[in-house]
Amino acid sequence: MRADGVDVVVAKADVSDERQVAGVIEEIRHSMPPLRGVVHAAGILDDGVLMQLDEERFATVMAPKVNGAWNLHRLTLEDDLDFFVLFSSAASVLGSPGQGNYVAANAFLDALAHHRRALGMPALAINWGAWTEVGLATRSDRVEHLTRQGIMPFTPEQGVLLMERMLERDLVQCMGVAMDWGKILGSYTPPVLSRLSEEVLAGEGPAKKDSSVRKDILAAEPEERRGLVERFLVEQIAQVLKCSPTKGDAYEPLNRLGIDSLMAVELKNRVEADLETSLPVTALLQGPSLSQLATQLLEGLDAPAAEAPEEAEDGLEAQVEGLTDEEVDALLRDLVKEEEKAEG
Repeated sequence: MRADGVDVVVAKADVSDERQVAGVIEEIRHSMPPLRGVVHAAGILDDGVLMQLDEERFATVMAPKVNGAWNLHRLTLEDDLDFFVLFSSAASVLGSPGQGNYVAANAFLDALAHHRRALGMPALAINWGAWTEVGLATRSDRVEHLTRQGIMPFTPEQGVLLMERMLERDLVQCMGVAMDWGKILGSYTPPVLSRLSEEVLAGEGPAKKDSSVRKDILAAEPEERRGLVERFLVEQIAQVLKCSPTKGDAYEPLNRLGIDSLMAVELKNRVEADLETSLPVTALLQGPSLSQLATQLLEGLDAPAAEAPEEAEDGLEAQVEGLTDEEVDALLRDLVKEEEKAEG
């Protein structure tokens, strides 16, 4: 930028501290040309399943996003800005289990962009995917994790070009993500992706996998089967949670790992599809550990393949479609009670 004749001044400040931000903006007004644009790109990560996130961990992640964006918004109300860009995340559109605090912080940025537009002020919230070289997703483990899900990283040059196009189109909120549709539709289930995939893939959807998991387990020696089932469960739980359980989690109840009712339905469907055995969702909601679940599945593997699920489970996926989280929880709690009463 300096080679192109631009004056670049670096000022250090904590964007979540109103006093410090006010000091920087005041300095701009006294020593520089009129402020004409803001790009807010600050962020911090502190990932964990929701049950592990306390007030402090929420505040840490939300401060640079929420307080920072609000400070920049309030303290530039008098400036005639050409643009006000908020670096949000695709996580606030697609969801990201294990990042509840980060998702909430970025959702605030999305809402602030719409709020500013309603006031007649410029604003653009960009729900970014992963960048190479810069940003919060550059760590090799994060890049690998996102790539497995189907979110592919793009270069800073591509990102800047994409942002330029968004500004030219005068958008309020836009998602900038490079996707491998075949992978991402197997990782995420939000309706927005189902609708987008119809456009991108012309309604074809991803090809179904030809799973041989059940055959591999049954072909193994009896003493090897438990290890294979437990590794399979770790992989499936990792897909549902978007983060891998540790070895020590094998004896933790699934609900302590962050598996809620909707995730339990997803896990049930994954397990039944690959192992071709029945797994009542009520069994998952009773909080078995990974080890206990492996025992139950090993017993079920001796049953004939593709055995029909219990009648109480028939149409469960259709029943939960369109329900709120609270309604799903109530429905599944009732199923658990009915099963316990039947066993009573």
